[in-house]
Amino acid sequence: MKIFLIPFFLFYLTFFSSAQENDTLRIHSQKKAHPEQNPKLAGWLSAALPGAGQIYNRKIWKVAILYAGVAGIVYSITFNNKYYHEFTNAYKVRIDEDSLTFDIFDPEYAGGSDIKYTVENLVTLKEYYLRNRDLTIIIAFGVYFSNILDAIVDAHLMQMELNNDLLLSIEPRLNWYYSGVNINPTIGLGFKLDF
Repeated sequence: MKIFLIPFFLFYLTFFSSAQENDTLRIHSQKKAHPEQNPKLAGWLSAALPGAGQIYNRKIWKVAILYAGVAGIVYSITFNNKYYHEFTNAYKVRIDEDSLTFDIFDPEYAGGSDIKYTVENLVTLKEYYLRNRDLTIIIAFGVYFSNILDAIVDAHLMQMELNNDLLLSIEPRLNWYYSGVNINPTIGLGFKLDF
């Protein structure tokens, strides 16, 4: 019975007895980082010219990431479109039943490409590059709308009040676990959020 009274006694000592009162006078230093930012204007700027909203929000480093992504998307669209048209034309020439026309992938054609494809291979490759091109176009629209959303959200976040009292502390913790017979130590992490 005495072992059960010890935690209650320690709880009472830590929470109900104190030598000093807490300071009740707090001065809150709140300020706005960029109060002149307009989220609607940032969104319209990014819609008109991708990256302009990020420049307006003074996040120029995001423009480099955006245009690197746009360059990759443009390359992917042109690459897939080129091969889609190449295999589509080869398929059309192959099925026209004209003995005078050859495509470069025809096994009976001596010149052209070293790689030879059957009609089924041409259809599969044509559909593959068409699907990749269309998927890349959908991704391009996603990047465009993400650019606009990023500019709007960033402008909203810049208008938020900054409070220096916000604190997240992560520290190692040593807890005591009572297993019925023994008191065992356990080690873990403690997260504390003050605001």
